[in-house]
Amino acid sequence: MTLRVADEIFSKFPEVRIGYLFIHDINNTNPKSDALMKKIKDESEKIKNEFNLDTVSQVPFISRWREIYRKFGAKPSDYRSSIENLIRMTLKGRDLDHINTLVDLYNYISLRYKLPVGGEDLDKISGDLELVVSNGSEPEVQLLGDNKPEKPFVGEILYKDDKGVICRCWNWREGERTMLTKETKNAILVIEANDPEEYENLDKALDGLLTLVGHFVGGRVSRGILTKDNASITI
Repeated sequence: MTLRVADEIFSKFPEVRIGYLFIHDINNTNPKSDALMKKIKDESEKIKNEFNLDTVSQVPFISRWREIYRKFGAKPSDYRSSIENLIRMTLKGRDLDHINTLVDLYNYISLRYKLPVGGEDLDKISGDLELVVSNGSEPEVQLLGDNKPEKPFVGEILYKDDKGVICRCWNWREGERTMLTKETKNAILVIEANDPEEYENLDKALDGLLTLVGHFVGGRVSRGILTKDNASITI
């Protein structure tokens, strides 16, 4: 399988970096970890003390994603980056519930390092995983929590495989087909940075997530970062 970012995306957004972990032979069936949920709660409290719901859209790492979304035609008040959604949810007092260990891990890392983090089940991906600009030919996708499938708009940046859309509007919302579950054995986790001032945090987030994955679910892990000069990796 190849993880690839389309050239036109790096041409338009050259400072973006896509960090990744490929994880194999894991055990994601463990019950909820009180220690991990405490880590999430502690980071949530820090978010509440640091940010305000009325002004959070002006925070640099969020406002940059909002500008990226505008540039590919997504209205930021309708389509929000996953990190903005996560922080807004926290500021509204909504606790992050246990889903499964991998999801809990990436939620914690996302809150701690203020970066979008997501993951997919490698065994449910067909062919290559690509970040591309939609040409309107992609089929409708059933997003998590929605009652009916939706079709991407032309110009939208999205993750896709040979079967269709995996995540809409870059990192806004993912589809049901490839989501991580307790039965997941092999996965890809992705962490995204949008500016050089985030590169150090991206490295720390990848290292931190790699360590936590080894501790909580085990398995074999490979790590890397895609850039405009290195836009694909094959495993």
